[in-house]
Amino acid sequence: PASGARLRCRAMTATAAAGTLTLDKKTYTLKRALAYETTIDDEDAIAVVLSGQPVTSEMLKEARNAEKEGGDPSFKRPFLRLVFKKTGELKNWSAAAGGTTLGRRSGEATGELKAQDGRAKGKASQPMETEGMFPSGFDASFDVALLKAGQSIPASTARKGGPAANVKPTVSGVFRGNG
Repeated sequence: PASGARLRCRAMTATAAAGTLTLDKKTYTLKRALAYETTIDDEDAIAVVLSGQPVTSEMLKEARNAEKEGGDPSFKRPFLRLVFKKTGELKNWSAAAGGTTLGRRSGEATGELKAQDGRAKGKASQPMETEGMFPSGFDASFDVALLKAGQSIPASTARKGGPAANVKPTVSGVFRGNG
């Protein structure tokens, strides 16, 4: 897969990630990243989510609850979820984009994570896998703040919205074409 772009994530301070996900013959650029401590299959782990959309505090809370109960969380699509052991070894990955979802996989994926000074830094990749029903592959690198087990995402700045949805836009004036 092609490499992604370096970017900043609004929800967290000083986060950087680059990644692409190829799923069912379409390539997605992953613009956001989040790393958090969690419990999966009764083991402490670190999950890194690269996505096209910001992850909210509510999504993070739902994800941790699903993981504690043995399920796989879902985020806004497209997303790539990398699960690392506390030792930094890639345990498995899952992804979703468009109408396709791939649950816990390992395949030929490789990756490493280093947790230090409140940050998770690492990379992971899966060469294009064409054997399964849905061709898939990814390439990602990240250097993001690591949320501890009880910690949540800091609140982001409130956005000012446009006009109310039920207010029709109006245009007035005179337009003369060709003079």
